[in-house]
Amino acid sequence: MRKMQLTTVLAASLLMFSPAVPVFDLDAAGAAHAKGNGNGNGNGGGNGKSESKKSESKSAEKSKGNSDKSAKSAATKKPKPAAAEGAKAAKGKPVKNGELAPNELGKMNGAMNANINAVLAHIRNGQTTKGPVGLLAGLAVADTSAAAAADRAAELEARADSFDALQTKVEEAGFASVDEYLQAKADGTLTEEQLALSGDIDSLIGDVGGTDETGLQLAESRPSDDDIQAARDAAAAAAETVIAAEQAILDAWNKDGDAVALLTALRNKLAPHQAAIDAAVAQTSAPDETAAVEPE
Repeated sequence: MRKMQLTTVLAASLLMFSPAVPVFDLDAAGAAHAKGNGNGNGNGGGNGKSESKKSESKSAEKSKGNSDKSAKSAATKKPKPAAAEGAKAAKGKPVKNGELAPNELGKMNGAMNANINAVLAHIRNGQTTKGPVGLLAGLAVADTSAAAAADRAAELEARADSFDALQTKVEEAGFASVDEYLQAKADGTLTEEQLALSGDIDSLIGDVGGTDETGLQLAESRPSDDDIQAARDAAAAAAETVIAAEQAILDAWNKDGDAVALLTALRNKLAPHQAAIDAAVAQTSAPDETAAVEPE
């Protein structure tokens, strides 16, 4: 299963959560504010008040036209994407649109040119907060963990929905519970109307894991509302780590540029190695089973 990428976590993103999911407009950090002052002074007098009125009328029409155009432009202009929820442009630097050239990467050259084995070693050793390679590893861990947490929350919600759909169907057939339906089916006391619904009921029972060996009870239980909420909270917390990882990279970046482009480029570098990243992240939860590898 391919992990989702938060830009938005949260996206997960955080997501699933999130945490879902307030967006800081990176372009706003570098927006320039232009001020215009029009002070027209006329020194010639040849045409008197008539010419003055005509001039004022034309000026007013032109001003109204420009105002209408500005209003239309503002109404149709679409907002530009942000790097992630809450992420700010590096150290308040202006954001420029477009691709990042190699000479615009600055300290992030080390991250873009890092060997994936070095990134994996940093992940296994938990060195994910310092240096270009460490910060890249931190982004990889945050994205992977947030996607896993979001998937877990979504899975529990989907299972709960399946159990709820089953309960609704057995009630439609006139039973208070699935156990009551199973007992009636075993006793052969289903009415014709209930038999007509039994196919749908049995299919839904299969969706939730079937019955136990007695055939009179479900093999699995519905996830509790508390468990679902806990999974949602975990997903939201994981989405916050994505924002923090992105911000750490932007804070360390010593160049002006498009933060979205930088984070996208870093994620594109990691994408082909997602399976290895998943394995490395999993190893960090079992430090006694896997020996740490020194970063290159």
